Amino acid sequence: MKFQIVVNDGGKISSFDLENAIVSLGRSSDNDIQLTDKYTSRNHLILWGENNRFFVKDLGSKTGTYVNGRQIPSGKVVELRESQSIFVGKTLISLRAGKSESVSVFLQPDDTLRERISLRPTSLDE
Repeated sequence: MKFQIVVNDGGKISSFDLENAIVSLGRSSDNDIQLTDKYTSRNHLILWGENNRFFVKDLGSKTGTYVNGRQIPSGKVVELRESQSIFVGKTLISLRAGKSESVSVFLQPDDTLRERISLRPTSLDE
């Protein structure tokens, strides 16, 4: 499955076109995508696409991984929808099926959403 990960890491927007890959993200240089956000863990999460579906797993990060404003349980695999936003620290991550020629503005962080995330984290019920 071809998919694109778009990362807004402190205003620096990067996109990565991938196919059938499990991608690790975090501050450590050991990750496939290294983040500079000091609020992310060294090995924060993994993302992957499979059979036209997306998945995320928090790797026991200290600050958590949030999908649409709700904290996901550490160590549990959670299925994502393409339109959902992922926040780790102050970094915004989005996934899209296929490859894209440009990164769109939907990646600009919404301060209201970020405030909601930091003030009222809740776990997803699954």
